[in-house]
Amino acid sequence: MYFTEVTGIELVVLHDMKYLKTLSMLCSFFIALLAHFVIKKPGRILLLVRSKTIWFISSMTAYFIGISGTIYCIIRNPPAWFDGNGNDLLTIFTSMGREQWKYEGLVTAFFQFMFALLVYLMMSVTRRKMNPILSTLSVCLCLTGIMYCSREFMALYELKTPWYSLQEVVPKTALNLISRGNVKKRSGIAARLLRMSEIWLFEYTGKEAFVKKFKVIVIDFLLRSFGIKKFGK
Repeated sequence: MYFTEVTGIELVVLHDMKYLKTLSMLCSFFIALLAHFVIKKPGRILLLVRSKTIWFISSMTAYFIGISGTIYCIIRNPPAWFDGNGNDLLTIFTSMGREQWKYEGLVTAFFQFMFALLVYLMMSVTRRKMNPILSTLSVCLCLTGIMYCSREFMALYELKTPWYSLQEVVPKTALNLISRGNVKKRSGIAARLLRMSEIWLFEYTGKEAFVKKFKVIVIDFLLRSFGIKKFGK
């Protein structure tokens, strides 16, 4: 090695550097391409600096790198996944709160990236003049994606921080607003919906149990309010 011959210091390569070399070559290529693009007309650099598209892409790239734990993976070099379960399934999420695997960071970053992108797209759609049906459909699709990503965030939060409960991280003022306790027979629809939100956030044990409680607390109340008898009675 040239460095060792000149300095007499022996360097031991602990990690494969081919990915870093490839990344360095790509960065050098794009820097050279940018220089070629602006060298004849320096004013073009101002157009690039003022470009909203360039800033959006740069911001989203930095955001993706930050939330994916890329720096952590570079420093700690964790495994890509865990395959020690003795089956054909790969585990990409570790339950340890202070550790992560490479694919875990990428998947988490993808969901958060999609969440941010869907919020941006939804805001963009509402600001443009377009067909009302198409606009409503686009907003509904964006909201569906946002809700799905939020659901995955909650599942990952429970996996990574099993020692925390949601009550411990929600401000007491907000907690008191939705903490209704058991509803009474004379309780209105607002109190019943707040009770269902409390069950969803703090007492959720499964879809079947939640649907059953929703039927008892909300559906049966609405049927009684409108004078509709239950089927079979």
